Amino acid sequence: MVDGKCWKLFNHGEIRSDADRICKTYSGSTLVSIKNYDENKLLIDFVKDSHIDTLWTGLFCNNGTNSTSCFWDVQAGSAEQYSNFGTGYPNPNYGGCVYFTASGDTTGQWGSAQCSQNMPFVCELPPTIIESGCKYIYNNNCYIRTDYGYTTTQAQRYCVSNCANLVSIHSGNENRFIQAMYDMSYAYILIGGLAPSRDYLIWLDGSPTDYNNLNVINPGVCVLMSLSNGSPAIWYTKECGYPSWFLCKRPVGAKC
Repeated sequence: MVDGKCWKLFNHGEIRSDADRICKTYSGSTLVSIKNYDENKLLIDFVKDSHIDTLWTGLFCNNGTNSTSCFWDVQAGSAEQYSNFGTGYPNPNYGGCVYFTASGDTTGQWGSAQCSQNMPFVCELPPTIIESGCKYIYNNNCYIRTDYGYTTTQAQRYCVSNCANLVSIHSGNENRFIQAMYDMSYAYILIGGLAPSRDYLIWLDGSPTDYNNLNVINPGVCVLMSLSNGSPAIWYTKECGYPSWFLCKRPVGAKC
């Protein structure tokens, strides 16, 4: 663990999309993000003895030449507040994917490259408390997966009986973690949101609406996550009486 993040280095080369795919298999982790000077310095120290020159980050730049055009994966914000691009970067002529320099005179600086290049990479997860008996844990929460169909009322009642609620989702990273729990034979799951409109979402557990991945509004206000329609997994609404597989969530160690 490094400064509140769990990092894992893969020192073999992969194209950027394959590096991201490999990270996702590790509990939905993402390519490393660097949000301030201290994290940049810590990454230098983390890879200094690995004998690599560059590594992929989770940053992509959209045809611009300044950091405001660069965004972290899974809707985790832009590089406007902090970046450490080397002279002449970002540069869309070199490519949109951003790498971190791990050795040499420009150690710690960022550059632009074609996403089809092969580079080592670092995957990242938030730290979490382990709870014996809970199979799925992320960011100090335990997720209870149920593979049978209940209506929203029945599903929430089941979750409450297990000291939980239907899952609320508060970041693109958490959304990605949940998607990684399932294989593509699952079409969708019921989550704990109610959405009268695309811009108005409330969670049954009462938590704040600080992340919204609603894509399609159908008749009905209950929210489902698509598991077979790309990444990040989009959400859509459906009638609440429709039986669906569902996911519960509670804090690690919660008792009732």
